[in-house]
Amino acid sequence: GEGSGGIAAILDNSLWLGFYMSGGIGFSNTVASAALSEVLNEFSRELIELSHRYTQGVRKVALKWETIRTMVNSIVQYMMESYEKFPALAEFHWGGAHRVSIIGSIGASSAAMLTGSSTMGLMGGYYAIAFAMKEGWLRTGWAGQEVQDHVGLPGLCSFRPEEGNLAELRGLNYPMQTFTAAHGVL
Repeated sequence: GEGSGGIAAILDNSLWLGFYMSGGIGFSNTVASAALSEVLNEFSRELIELSHRYTQGVRKVALKWETIRTMVNSIVQYMMESYEKFPALAEFHWGGAHRVSIIGSIGASSAAMLTGSSTMGLMGGYYAIAFAMKEGWLRTGWAGQEVQDHVGLPGLCSFRPEEGNLAELRGLNYPMQTFTAAHGVL
């Protein structure tokens, strides 16, 4: 049903992280506002139209990083412009981590859906948070949310013991992961 994904995300974050606070905001609070608001649905509808324009006549997008990067950049740009165009939306997602959570989750899910690859989804999400957002807004949050060592894209795809794994086998206590409130949605 509607909202069940948001409730599942909150329970998952609460069970793994408890009520751990990051910069005065709980991880589950960030995930709740991202998952249970109509904003995510509205962005999704708009991005479905964008995807249809770019991929007309294509059954599945090729597993090439250049293609995915172009799509994720378009998505991040559209969403950042939306936050600037509608100040009430930026007020609703009052912290940088809230906005980055929304953008990261949409970047990840669109990359995964277009290619059918969970690894491409992770790459799209981390790219949206660590690179595209930092280039556009020069930051991904505030104070403690400024993670200097974001996990790089090669590290995400690594299969060395305890340093990389398939997305389906990862959990929140995974040792090689960037930990910010925004990454809680990935």
